Amino acid sequence: MLSRRYLRIKAMQSLYAFYQSERAEFELGISDLDIPNPKRKAEIGKLLSFDRSKGFIRKNSIDLDIQLQKPEEEALEEFISNLKKGINKDILNLRKQMLKAADKISDHYVWLIELLKELARAEEVFLSKRKEKAAQTGIIKVENKRSLNDNLIIKSLKSTELIESEIIRKSISWEGDFDTVIRWYKDLVFSNDTYQEYLRNADATFETDKSVLLYIVKNIIFKSEPIDDFFSEKILNWEEDRDILKSLLVKSIKDSNSDQEDFELAELSYNLEDDLTYFEEIFDKTIDKENELDEYISEKSRNWDKDRFAILDHIILRMALCEMLHFSSIPVKVTINEYIEISKKYSTPKSRQFINGILDVLSKELKEKGQLRKSGRGLLDNK
Repeated sequence: MLSRRYLRIKAMQSLYAFYQSERAEFELGISDLDIPNPKRKAEIGKLLSFDRSKGFIRKNSIDLDIQLQKPEEEALEEFISNLKKGINKDILNLRKQMLKAADKISDHYVWLIELLKELARAEEVFLSKRKEKAAQTGIIKVENKRSLNDNLIIKSLKSTELIESEIIRKSISWEGDFDTVIRWYKDLVFSNDTYQEYLRNADATFETDKSVLLYIVKNIIFKSEPIDDFFSEKILNWEEDRDILKSLLVKSIKDSNSDQEDFELAELSYNLEDDLTYFEEIFDKTIDKENELDEYISEKSRNWDKDRFAILDHIILRMALCEMLHFSSIPVKVTINEYIEISKKYSTPKSRQFINGILDVLSKELKEKGQLRKSGRGLLDNK
């Protein structure tokens, strides 16, 4: 399922990309400053260091400790205008890419559903060739009692019009990789002892069919190195999306029952609209409230070694504090725990202690000042 942690991670990565592009826009703007005198341009450019840009990057003027001539003032005004345009464009593009990445999960989920059907088709091709070879050599092979094409859930997948329409709408096809699917079936499925036992079972039931599909999904599709390598090449965010796609596929199979005619696709999220709204807002508000958030963070991080203050740590702290202050329905404890877990996976080995320490102090201080306004069920501890 699409979790809030996944959305936090994707927003964090987009924010990292944004701050990198912001720096690039800033440095390009300085190099393009329309100041003819090289010495004056270098002097002004030195004062316009990127660290100082945070205070005026979204303002309409720049206050520098230097007397500016009229052409220089105009050059700086143009610099600010171009910088704002470039930054706003970057924000729009990154937000669009971020939402597109979340939407792609649905496409990849249907692609994996289609893979189950393709494995059944691969089995048919593989066993047919096997029989032909046996007939030519005169070697009699033991006939299997069951096949994936007999599997009641596979049959349901094939007959469900919604899945077929989604496949057409999303232009999903395994045709170009069908030889690969046949190889997967031969090397990973057919050769598997558990699956061989299923093939020999003449008395398979709906539950047996469900069990073998769950086994294929959990122990072959999501545990085999060749399949993992394939999806790593095909899906940009496979490393992060893998668990979500696995849970969607497993849930949809588990929820199947013998009374259903159609196979029901699992919901990407229990409340997708709210989740996507959160997704956009944590990205936008972390940028919009940057100066406010940094005031809190800088005050509490003065005694910390700057070498331990990784770029991602700063982004994680901004996001966590933004969530504490501006997302009233999310408990403070949830926010702190989520961002600590994210720091453990994506930042430095010492980040967990650093982030936990600052967020713990900030949360207590903000609560005492009554600046954390939480509302809704389960949030009484945040009053």
